[in-house]
Amino acid sequence: MKHFLILFCVCIAAFGLQSCRNIDYNTRTPILKVLGPDGSEQSQVSIDGRAQSVPFTVMATEEWIAEISGAPEFKLSSTTGGVGKNEISLVAQSNESESIRHATLTFALRG
Repeated sequence: MKHFLILFCVCIAAFGLQSCRNIDYNTRTPILKVLGPDGSEQSQVSIDGRAQSVPFTVMATEEWIAEISGAPEFKLSSTTGGVGKNEISLVAQSNESESIRHATLTFALRG
């Protein structure tokens, strides 16, 4: 059976550093956490070549976006989400070819 390899990464927007004299204690560090299908923060997921939907959980303190690159046979159920816990799926078409397909999922906070 043919296989797919999915890589996913998390990007958090960088913020400028403040001097010690200008610390704003009300400022919160944005958090973005993505869990793979097994509930872990692994950065690679390997699935078999059948048509399927692969779940991901995105937890964020701000709005986020997602994009996929690498193989047109992969689609995301949603490319945006809000604050809190969000469930999205990667939908994979059946792999009828002899080659292994690779896709990269990128998650980032908006702004």
